[in-house]
Amino acid sequence: MKGPLSEISLALEEMIDGSADLQADVLRRVAGWMSDGYDQAAQRDVEGARDWRNLTTKEERYASAHS
Repeated sequence: MKGPLSEISLALEEMIDGSADLQADVLRRVAGWMSDGYDQAAQRDVEGARDWRNLTTKEERYASAHS
């Protein structure tokens, strides 16, 4: 097919392909940011939790804190 409609069709296909590529790139970036955020939050939770470092029983932990 030749003429103005074929040119519009080709331009539309290129626009859709470019838009799909951009969206895929954005989704990959967001997935990376979310993954990094979850890793950092988990690291803060684990490293900041005193209970994880002190493996004594709960009673011993609270007894030493109030003595």
